[in-house]
Amino acid sequence: MLNQGELSAEDSWELMQLCLSGLVVKRQGKLSIYNRIYATVFDYTWTEQALRAIRPYGAELAAWEISQDAQYLLQNEALQWALVWAKKLSLSHSDYQFLSASQAQELAIAQSKTQTAIQSSNWAIKNRTTSNQKTIANWGDRAFCGCN
Repeated sequence: MLNQGELSAEDSWELMQLCLSGLVVKRQGKLSIYNRIYATVFDYTWTEQALRAIRPYGAELAAWEISQDAQYLLQNEALQWALVWAKKLSLSHSDYQFLSASQAQELAIAQSKTQTAIQSSNWAIKNRTTSNQKTIANWGDRAFCGCN
């Protein structure tokens, strides 16, 4: 609504709350900001700052947007909680990019751990097989020479 000046007025709880707040008005099936004062005060910058304050990952998102450094991406419980929180909302493109990058990093970490576990298992199996073959060879040598 901030970018286009108006928005299609679909019946939803959020839009009803906006209308009841007096910030927006429904005109000809579209929502628009009630007056220029509200549009000036509650502009894009104010909205972004307000969203950053209520986002559970606002600081991480801001740092990641500046640096694109993976150290700021969410992991584990923080990521799961953010995804649950975000599911109920319509977020900005940067929010979705951040959450998607966080999920991609978590998937890559999980795949790496899985690959390491598979390699460790294969190594253990190979060593166990070699050990078993040596044991069988030793038993075979004893049986062949008649030793007990």
